[in-house]
Amino acid sequence: MKKKLMSRILAGALAAALTLTSMIPAFAANGSETANLANSNIIDTSKTGILTITKYDMTAAEIAGDYDAGDTSRATGEQDTALESKLSDYAMEGVVFTYLKAGDIEQYSYTDSVTGETTLKVVYEIPTGLAAILGLDDAEDSLGDGTANDAVDMTADGVAEKCTTAGVLHYTSDQINTALAELLAGGTAGKNALEDYVNGNGGTAMAETDTYGQTTKSDLSLGLYLIVETSVPENVTDTVNPFFVSVPMTNLQADGSQTEGGEYWLYSLYVYPKNETGNPTLDKMVRNATGNAADTAGNSEDMSNIVTNLEDEYATYGTLTDQNGDILVNETDFALRRGDGTYTAGDAVGEYQYASTTTASAGDVLDYILVSNLPHITSNATTLRQYSFEDVLSAGLTYNGDMKIAFYESATDANINNTENAEKIWTISGVAGTDCFSVTSNTDVNGVTTLTVTMTEAGLNEINGVDANGDTVPANSYSDMYMVVYYSATVNADDTTVLGDNGNTNEVTLTWARTSSGYTDTLEDKSVVYVYGIDLTKQFADGSTDFADVEFLLYNLTDGYYVKATETSSGSGIYYVDGKTTDVAEAAIFTPNSNGYCKVLGLEGDSYSLTETKTADGYNLLDGEMVIVINAKSQSIQAAIAGYTGADGQQTGKTEMSVLSTTAAAVSVDGETSTLVESNGSEHALVKLLVVNTQAFVLPITGGAGLYAVTIIGVIAIAAGLFFFFGHKNQKKEEQVR
Repeated sequence: MKKKLMSRILAGALAAALTLTSMIPAFAANGSETANLANSNIIDTSKTGILTITKYDMTAAEIAGDYDAGDTSRATGEQDTALESKLSDYAMEGVVFTYLKAGDIEQYSYTDSVTGETTLKVVYEIPTGLAAILGLDDAEDSLGDGTANDAVDMTADGVAEKCTTAGVLHYTSDQINTALAELLAGGTAGKNALEDYVNGNGGTAMAETDTYGQTTKSDLSLGLYLIVETSVPENVTDTVNPFFVSVPMTNLQADGSQTEGGEYWLYSLYVYPKNETGNPTLDKMVRNATGNAADTAGNSEDMSNIVTNLEDEYATYGTLTDQNGDILVNETDFALRRGDGTYTAGDAVGEYQYASTTTASAGDVLDYILVSNLPHITSNATTLRQYSFEDVLSAGLTYNGDMKIAFYESATDANINNTENAEKIWTISGVAGTDCFSVTSNTDVNGVTTLTVTMTEAGLNEINGVDANGDTVPANSYSDMYMVVYYSATVNADDTTVLGDNGNTNEVTLTWARTSSGYTDTLEDKSVVYVYGIDLTKQFADGSTDFADVEFLLYNLTDGYYVKATETSSGSGIYYVDGKTTDVAEAAIFTPNSNGYCKVLGLEGDSYSLTETKTADGYNLLDGEMVIVINAKSQSIQAAIAGYTGADGQQTGKTEMSVLSTTAAAVSVDGETSTLVESNGSEHALVKLLVVNTQAFVLPITGGAGLYAVTIIGVIAIAAGLFFFFGHKNQKKEEQVR
């Protein structure tokens, strides 16, 4: 009778102990075990345990509608094949769990010497160091009338089977559960402390979860185990909380089933902890930054009238005029041109606003920003171990060596790189071991430059919020903040700059990893800068080839500047734009070559006035300016979007980088639609113009042709005589009247 009573008490206590696993955010499981308490009413100490953990990406499953975040089902410790089948597409590969045996399972049997009453309960060995982390009191109280955290005294008089193991205390499952819940409720410090304890006290790492999201450890000696998630692939944002597992455990009743709990021992345990996942984002943008260093009055590099500064006010430039004094812009046009967000016009953005594409002249400075929303960081296991960018600039762009990184709380600030509101700005000091990032720049034989931006250990520690003890403190981390990598590049004033539709591309790849070795992912994006040119052919109506004295002047009507340019070689007629000026004396003079050809290469997509200021002797100049309007090509480019964990254990469902919409380049001349022709295989690159001069009217004064002069003089004399005759006759009539 006593033995039967003891068995039932032990079974009930162990069933209660199973609530240790209730701290695992897991699913209900159904199944059966052949051995039950009727046949095996005590723990079989000759057996060993098996622990199987299966990981699923519950964020992806919830998005797909295969999981309800409100599910409160509890784990039973038994295999659930139905669950495994349902969530097989979300299996998570590459997760590492580490286990540490905390101690043995023991039966506390205490008989009171006064009352003769015997108290029985199951207790678990907990090392003193672990008890301290859990906040359990080490004061032993065998009578059970002390505080809730008091350890059970297994050495007191009246204890049937004493435990004298050094360095351990004894607690019930209720005490351990309560302490664990309170510790984890206090934030990630407790989570990190338990991870550190397991790793620092000989914890054993299980094999990485496989393509089914599963890892198994067999031949576990019986006892109480602490399990922590120590390494995760790149997309895990929130690891499962540390949890205890009792090996063996009494079966639990499955929610919604007819299975009775407390009937048999489980030596083979199945756990289905959840993970939340999330990934960073990437957005590559560019804007024309020429003149950005100007003060609020626009004074910069002798370009005081050029609309290029986002801080410039309309009051300063409201009277911006062309070379004839005609007002160019109103307040709305000014704001649109700057692209400051004050005004919108469909999908149009100003060339000085960050966007996927922009237009620029050769010699212009471009501002590039890489905006990345950092992923969620919750503990040591979810820290970032790699965060790097590979940025490839086409041959027409030259990196200016001024890389910096800023961090923002606000996406709005990040997307305009408003450094005044930055939480932190990193620069490169050049002092070894102190910089938070490094930059390498390599240019290949084709002129393509690859920039590699890598977060150093110091930078990763700062992003992860690692303190002096090596622990992650999420409150101090840059979790979920916006990282902006920014630098400038110059559009080359030579034949490396691509004209037309092909554009001058800049492609970036973000690579990141967390704590699981070999598990990385990437995102891609790009920006494009479009540049154009004018291909002018000069002709004389009579076939003359006297082009040496022909001169043209080019004025940008949009921004109010004269174009500066340099001829590739004397007499070539090929000019590359390399500057802007408001002083006509500094403007480039464009002269065709001996064949009448003149090319002006490297123009931004704007409105221009082309004026013929000089021509060969004996020919007529054009009677006015040509107004050339180049509307640059633009594209809306969608960066790649990370997917989720799929059946292969890696990222699936990734959305590749794509072009959402395109506005084609177009040109008009004097208000009439014209055509842009190709250049070096790039369509819509050059404005094609033909300028024809006709002969002037010449009045010769020598030789046989002098008869014309005599005739003219004769005509004048006859007219004078007639005037005198009729005037004299009229005078006589007036006198007769009087």
